[in-house]
Amino acid sequence: MNHDYMAQLRHGEDLKVPQLCGMIFRLSVPAILAQISTIIMQYIDASMVGRLGAQGSAAIGLVSSSTWLFGGIAMAIGMGFSVQCAQRIGAGDDKDARGLMLQGMAINLAFALLICLICSLLSGWLPRWLGGEAAIRK
Repeated sequence: MNHDYMAQLRHGEDLKVPQLCGMIFRLSVPAILAQISTIIMQYIDASMVGRLGAQGSAAIGLVSSSTWLFGGIAMAIGMGFSVQCAQRIGAGDDKDARGLMLQGMAINLAFALLICLICSLLSGWLPRWLGGEAAIRK
């Protein structure tokens, strides 16, 4: 039998420990799978770049910290909006939650386009600023 434990929580009812553990497990599975798929993709990327040779691997390694930095900022923006949406959903205000999610996607898209423009403009200089040798800058 499938119970809606979230509805019980919204109505202020207490859940037993096994129910809470089951709900936590079901809610955590997508995040765990996302992290596993991210790691697998990083291995695939590293193996593909490794076929390019030492210079290709060095070039990717040189700018990977910048990629992680900008990706992390974008993820943080998304997480901030997710927290606000979760609070709205918990309060039963689904309409505001949808509006916040649309706002979050629009702001993250605008941020991504801005960062894309800035990174495109800096792409010729960034490897030099990061100390990359002339052989791997291109």
